[in-house]
Amino acid sequence: MKSVFGKLTKLQLQANGLIHHCDQSGVTLIVPEGAVEQPATVWFGACLCSDKFNFGDYVPLTPIAWVYITQKLKKPAELYLPHYMDVDKAIGIKAKLLRLTATDDCHFKFQRCDDNQFDIETSVFKLLSPHFCSNCIASTYEIYEEIPKRYLIGKCFKETIDKGYFQVEVEYIFLYFQQTCKKMVESQCAKTEFSAPIFQPVIFDSSYVSLTFEPDDDIGWTRNNGEFSIPTVSIEQINHYKVMNGDIKNLKNLELFEEIYKYPPRIKVQFISISKIMPPKTVTVKFDGVKSFPGSLPVTNAIILKL
Repeated sequence: MKSVFGKLTKLQLQANGLIHHCDQSGVTLIVPEGAVEQPATVWFGACLCSDKFNFGDYVPLTPIAWVYITQKLKKPAELYLPHYMDVDKAIGIKAKLLRLTATDDCHFKFQRCDDNQFDIETSVFKLLSPHFCSNCIASTYEIYEEIPKRYLIGKCFKETIDKGYFQVEVEYIFLYFQQTCKKMVESQCAKTEFSAPIFQPVIFDSSYVSLTFEPDDDIGWTRNNGEFSIPTVSIEQINHYKVMNGDIKNLKNLELFEEIYKYPPRIKVQFISISKIMPPKTVTVKFDGVKSFPGSLPVTNAIILKL
């Protein structure tokens, strides 16, 4: 069965409970032992966003999870929704957030839940309920802009040979610390025949990030900016709501950028050997404007150039 959430997952719930983790979205559902006396069916779906959803004046901070259980639970289930907030810096943020739900009768119109209880952990929100349907955690757009966020740098490369000269293309892709975003970048890399990306968690300590190279020249390779490369990446360029002009109905704009690999934003670097015979060379790339998370250490990457 397919829906706005993609292919729904059908789960069998027994008296001993169940644990289901969605690798695509990072959402986890836990139904405890004794929640049902007779076998039941659970339908599960999750996605990051859709232009079919109506959030009103709110911005979701998590994937939207849909859970339908054919029996009313005797014990509340746990739903874990991943987020990309920097909780250590988001002091007092819980009072500014709210839980949105859409009922079984109106799947796509979200409104504030009467039961606004949830817990914030380092990487997830925890919700307890005997009945879920559609859920997410959200904020107003103004609060969303103020929330300190965690990001990822996806590092990937591709090696080719042209007329006997070696070329190494490197991409540094900047995205939210969100499982759905990671899966999208992995898919993009596979389609363009780049290596599987290696992700590093970071936080911004500036409004944008740029690269410096050591050594910067005389390495025996010509360094160029890759096609459609940009010299810096700003926080605003990663903000997918900015790309959609603050309107979820403009999701098609974001999807178009994803299809032509302009979102998430990336800095591309190309190295071309100037000789057909030369020793290996290591170039250290420093990311100015971000620090590692956790730890707040400088972020670097070593590129090994070899024939």
